[in-house]
Amino acid sequence: MSTIKDVAKYCGYSVATVSRVINDDPIVKAETREKVLLAIRALKYRPNLVAKNLRTQKSNSILVMIPTIANPYYAEVLRGIEQGVKETEMNPIIGTVEFDPKHMDHFLELLDSNQADGVIFISSSITSDRLTEVAKKHPAVMCNEYFDPMPVSYVSINNEDAAYEAACELANAGCKQIAYFSGVRDSSSSLDRSRGVKRAEEECESVAVSIIRGEDDLHSLKNKIRRILEENPEIDGLIMNSDVNGSVAIRALVEMDLVPGKDVRIISFDGTIISEITTPMLSCVKQPLFDLGYKAVWLLEKQMKEENAPIERLILSHEVTIRET
Repeated sequence: MSTIKDVAKYCGYSVATVSRVINDDPIVKAETREKVLLAIRALKYRPNLVAKNLRTQKSNSILVMIPTIANPYYAEVLRGIEQGVKETEMNPIIGTVEFDPKHMDHFLELLDSNQADGVIFISSSITSDRLTEVAKKHPAVMCNEYFDPMPVSYVSINNEDAAYEAACELANAGCKQIAYFSGVRDSSSSLDRSRGVKRAEEECESVAVSIIRGEDDLHSLKNKIRRILEENPEIDGLIMNSDVNGSVAIRALVEMDLVPGKDVRIISFDGTIISEITTPMLSCVKQPLFDLGYKAVWLLEKQMKEENAPIERLILSHEVTIRET
């Protein structure tokens, strides 16, 4: 493996000059820079990034923390993040929490050791108290969740309005009893959606709405949906907090010999590929998943580049898409 000394010898310059080229020092002449870069390519030299990070206190990498890899929602958001880091020439380090704080600690240590320069937290991957602690020391951004008041920038949709519109769509379709299956944790999106469906209940006199906490385990969720519907046969509309859970609701109805979209209508959140491949296809609140990830990188870059950069709150547009359920 070639060393920086080998590069210096090959191109006829000092180690210091080669180091300046590697670190993009503007005082290096263009002709000198080109010769050094040719030598680097010829010898296939790879700089010691760890040593460089220790000197510059910069890694050019960012952490991206997600709750789990089980939901394709996160894959779509990560596509937007990937595009953002390509344009900003940063490197993403993906960390999954899987609802275990120990996983979070392992990845956040990368910030303290200068192996990552900032962090994007997607959805409910961190608590409010822990976020405040991290934000005091490092640039941080929230994606699709927020805590109010919150010490970091965030990008999200208006979840209250989205849930309100979903409930109104069901009411306009003739539903009288709507059940909203929320997330397991009291995230900002889950709480906002609960407020939204309740607002719809207040404004639509002929509609009653119940809020039911969901389950992490899909088999348990299916059984819970069946039990709720068996105990409350008057329920004719469901709002599910993800397309994955919407597909579980379809399965539960089929097992009960009910027709999704006819006996019980369903609207799910997210608008992932799952909503298009279920039978019947899910009506959904379509979120701009790619843009959520892309804008999160944009926000984080501003925080990393500008000292005392102002906190920004971006609310992106959503769309209620009516399909077969």
